Formats: sequence, structure tokens, C-alpha cells
Amino acid sequence: MTLSWHAINRPHPHETVSGDGFVVVELAESALIVGVDGLGHGEKAHQAATSAVQTVNANQTASPLALFDYLHRELRQTRGAVVTIASIDFSANAITWGGIGNVKASVHRAAHAEKPREQLFLRGGVVGFQMPKVKLFQVAFTPGDTLLMVTDGIRSNYMEDLPLTQSPAAIATHVIATHARDTDDATAIVARYAVSSP
Repeated sequence: MTLSWHAINRPHPHETVSGDGFVVVELAESALIVGVDGLGHGEKAHQAATSAVQTVNANQTASPLALFDYLHRELRQTRGAVVTIASIDFSANAITWGGIGNVKASVHRAAHAEKPREQLFLRGGVVGFQMPKVKLFQVAFTPGDTLLMVTDGIRSNYMEDLPLTQSPAAIATHVIATHARDTDDATAIVARYAVSSP
């Protein structure tokens, strides 16, 4: 496996279903990571997130731009969602990513670099309701680097104490346990570009 990952999706403490969703899929030379947050919480948010996850799973090989278009069309029947998509190209050691709304994403470098951390620039809007033109960005993603994606149920200071030397599961668990709000669904997705053994 080239990608080592872990995700935790915790519903609002007073709900039985989560309005967040995610997809992580590794293909032959690439991987796709998508974070979804249906507007609000509860059953209607869950329906929007579920529709988004189903749409992504049905179009795993589509480009990020095409995926946003598919999602915008399908989510019109729901209350809508905010979505971030990250497409990893292992042969190019790069991520192409874009986001509509506030599902935050960041890349954390394994080795000392001029930019030890890069964050995705997000555009305002709602997929399925009012989606602006999607702008995609590309950043380096090399062996040992870690991608972190969180919904807005995570407090804004979540990157201050990340245990980046630990496993993706430990990082995701820490983010949820330490920074999840009690007023919303909360999701943390952590994916590391695994270093191949010689």
C-alpha cells in the first residue's frame, strides 16, 4: 500500500447519524480523498452527505473538476454540502486539490522544507445550491508527507499540537478527542504517503 490512512466521523452528540461523510480510495497510480459536510446536522445533513459519498464512489476515476460538477448536480435534491477533493498522483508526487466551503485540508511535510505546511485555499459556496467556479491547486506530496482534512466540527486551533510523528490513526484520534466541538458533527481524515521499504 502506498497510502496509509485513517478517518473518524463522529456525529453531533445529540444525533444518531452524522451529516459528515468521506471517501478514501487508492487506485493503481493515484488516490482520491474527499471530505463532505452536509449543511447543518441531523437526518437532512446525513442525506446530503450520503448522496455525495455515493456520487463520488460511482465516479472514482473522474477528475476533481468533473466530480464537483457531478456532486453539484446530484446534491440539488438535498440541502447541499461543502466539499473538499484531493487527488493524489503518486507518479508525480503531487496533490491536486480544491474546496467549496469549509472542509479544511493541509499537507504536512515529513522533512525540513521551505514550506513545512501548506493549506488549501477554500472558496465560499455550497455544492448543490450556489457553487462558484472551482479553482484547483497543485502542491508537492512526497513519501512521508501527511494530508489532513477536517470538517468545521473541529475547532480552528487543531493544528497547534498535532502529533505528526505518530500514525494516521493516532493523529485522527487526537484531533477528534481534543478539538471536536460539542455542537456539530466532526470528521478528521489523515492520509500519509507511505515510505516504501527497500
